Amino acid sequence: SLQWYQRRVRGGKMKRKKNKQKQKNPPDFKRVKRKVGKKKPTPTNSIVPKIKAKKLLIPEQSTTNEKGIVSVRNLNLDDLIRRLSHYNDQVRRDALLGILELCKSNHDHLFSNLGKILQKVIEFLIDPSKGVRQALIGFVTKIFPILGNSIVPFFPIYVVYITSALTHLSLEIRADGLALINLCIKHYPLTISKFHPELLPHYLSLLSINQVLATKTQLDLTSGRPNAFSFRILALSSLNEFLNCIFKLEDQVKEKPPNLVVTNNPNDYNWNESWNKIRLVYKPPPIYTFDEVFQDSKIQLQNAKTNKEKKEIKTDSKSKIDLETISGLIEFSDSLVVLLLRCWMECDPSDLNPNNLEPLGLVLRVLHWILERLHLRFLERQGRSGDHNQVRSQITKVMNRIGDQIKKHVTAYYPFEMKATWTAKEEALVKSVNILFCVVSSYFVTPRCNDEEWVTNLLESISQYFETKSKTRASPSETQITSLLPVIKRLSLQVSQPNKDDLLKSFSEFFLSLRPKSSHKQACINFIGEILLEKKVAIPLELAQQWVYSFPKVLWQIQDTSPSTSKSILDILCEYFSTCNPPDKDFNVLIQSIVPFFYTIISKKKAETDQEKTETKIYGPFVRLPIQIQRRSIELVYYLKSLNETLIRALVACATHPKVDISVVRYLLENISFPDRIPTVGAYLSFLLSILIRGSKNDDFEDKDKVSDSELLSRSDLLIDLVYRCTFSLGLEDKLLDLLVFQFAKIVKVEGIMVQRTIVSFLGRLLAHRFHRFPGKPAPTELNFLSTCIYNYYIELASAPKVSLDLGPCIDALVYHRDTFNGLLEMIRKDVEMNPPTRVETHKLFLSEFFSVVQKKFYDVFKKTVDVQAFLSLVEVFKKLGSEKEFVERLTLEIELLFGV
Repeated sequence: SLQWYQRRVRGGKMKRKKNKQKQKNPPDFKRVKRKVGKKKPTPTNSIVPKIKAKKLLIPEQSTTNEKGIVSVRNLNLDDLIRRLSHYNDQVRRDALLGILELCKSNHDHLFSNLGKILQKVIEFLIDPSKGVRQALIGFVTKIFPILGNSIVPFFPIYVVYITSALTHLSLEIRADGLALINLCIKHYPLTISKFHPELLPHYLSLLSINQVLATKTQLDLTSGRPNAFSFRILALSSLNEFLNCIFKLEDQVKEKPPNLVVTNNPNDYNWNESWNKIRLVYKPPPIYTFDEVFQDSKIQLQNAKTNKEKKEIKTDSKSKIDLETISGLIEFSDSLVVLLLRCWMECDPSDLNPNNLEPLGLVLRVLHWILERLHLRFLERQGRSGDHNQVRSQITKVMNRIGDQIKKHVTAYYPFEMKATWTAKEEALVKSVNILFCVVSSYFVTPRCNDEEWVTNLLESISQYFETKSKTRASPSETQITSLLPVIKRLSLQVSQPNKDDLLKSFSEFFLSLRPKSSHKQACINFIGEILLEKKVAIPLELAQQWVYSFPKVLWQIQDTSPSTSKSILDILCEYFSTCNPPDKDFNVLIQSIVPFFYTIISKKKAETDQEKTETKIYGPFVRLPIQIQRRSIELVYYLKSLNETLIRALVACATHPKVDISVVRYLLENISFPDRIPTVGAYLSFLLSILIRGSKNDDFEDKDKVSDSELLSRSDLLIDLVYRCTFSLGLEDKLLDLLVFQFAKIVKVEGIMVQRTIVSFLGRLLAHRFHRFPGKPAPTELNFLSTCIYNYYIELASAPKVSLDLGPCIDALVYHRDTFNGLLEMIRKDVEMNPPTRVETHKLFLSEFFSVVQKKFYDVFKKTVDVQAFLSLVEVFKKLGSEKEFVERLTLEIELLFGV
């Protein structure tokens, strides 16, 4: 029964249920019984005081001390830096924004606390909060343009944090690390390129992330959380910019540390020494090779231990990649090309769509950087022996391996065709991919593969790109076409003669159709100069002449807008005329086309019925170009086998222009000499005389080019000295003196006082030279009209306000030609007899200045050449005036000192 069961199981009798008794309320105070021998119990309502002390950190708050520069939230820099260590990501983000606010509003505050700020904020590159990292990227974006080069000493620290971000488990943090590298490339390309051995291995690691792309929709790079493939594209884009930065700046001079003053004080800190001591200890992950990338996953699991040991051994040797060394460049190329081809196949080039166009272009662009650098390294060692042969062999093997992979995986998809529904931006991407393919594949064209289908397609496509008549929707832009110029040079050395002629003719058609001032025209001119000056490519004579004969017109069409283009054209023309001898007919046409570059005169009738023509004088771009290019232009004239009258007139006009430096005129006279360039003496002396006459005028120039009279006088004196030295070196001073004697009367009637001053000064130099060279030879008597010129000159000069009487141009003619001085004294005597007050004062001033100059420099010569009786007759005339006793006494004293009379 149940009762028996309960007794057996429970081990006893069944307990009876007790009736629940209602419990009464407990008493308020329960008395505890005391026991003998025991301590008195503690009352339940007793209070035990226990004191615990802890430190409390309270920021300094003082009403007497000001905080200084504060943010909108009344926080100074120290407060914001303390908040950067807060546990809340929102507080850290706000602190970064507050520091940015302080730095933007007060640059001095930023530079005074630069180390404190930069070393603290970079720690947030690996912060787990996305908002904090974005605040850091925004902070760096705003601060980098302000800092300039002051951040350079902190770059080693930044590179360590960047490498830490690039090896983080989170793809988002890696992406932010790439964003910071892109900012460094944008603002500090030369500095960040120095750290490429530390950064390049991480790019290889980022590109080797092995996750299969699920759908094509994941190719969107604008989503917030990047997947494995889209992240590889981000890394590929950053690598493209980084390689561009490295290779473009590799051969330039390394920049000096900024904002430093070089002194001789030994206590000054030397940045160069400290910079060399900075080295990174961080070791990035190993580089994947060909075999490791394409290994089967099962084999990797089975041989995990052995592979781990191998990787650990390789880590030390491949922790850095130095592209300046051949071994580093080859290792990097081998590892990178495999990863690029994997990205290429993942993009599925067989099915072009707007999502995979940009990744395909990035792959080809990075391939181009690597192939171009390998090609340059090969050319640097071409023609050398020893170790260079081994290096060329290594590069050739690498190029062959890459070429085999390119032919297998890339050439099959060319040309890439666009769809009718695509936008203009997508069409431009397709054109860019086609152009990049031509550039990449041109490195692998050899004479052996000329008959292959992909080479034929390549040559046909390039020819069509350059043809201007067959423009289609798929034709690339001028900018894209000019990027194919190095391709033409490489292909011209490898393809057959008919194919090369077709390429060059297509290029020539494109070149002649370009506008003169376009940047693409300049690129084509540089390309022509390169292939003409190197003389490696055999160019048909007709094409070469067609290019050369078009250059002079381009020279004066571009004016002074592009000095580099002008220099390139002049270099080509100098090389052409120094080595070639064109026919006379073509040469004359070429000379006429060169003249407008210097100076030209355009004749135009005022009306159809008028017979008279107006002449417009136009100075070419020569006078506005830099001195170096002007000197190169003169060298071009030197290489011409003969000069016609029009070109000589243009050279005279340029030599006398105020904006042309006197050193350029000296260089012109040194190169345009007799009888090398001007065969006849008469033509050459007319050339020199024209320079003297035009150099004393200020009427043929525009108002903006005109100079003051003082500047014109100083320039005229310099021209006189140059022409005199030139005639003296050639021994033509006597013939030029005879020419001046014959032509001087005509010049005096036509030209103004400034030209007369120049001729008188030059004649005085020639007379002085003849006097010292042939002391007994009498001076020519045909120069009696010199006295009239000198008289008119100093009379007009004395009448000018605030102008001192300068006898320098006249003194030689007066001292060394007796008839000139006697004639001048006769003219003075007649004026004094007529007794005009102003003229008498002018003559007194002239005679005083003349005697002071003669006593200083020409005392011995003047005693031999001057007639004393002419002076004595002049003294008698002044005595008759009666009012000039003081001057007569002084004049008599001067005569006694000179002649002892």
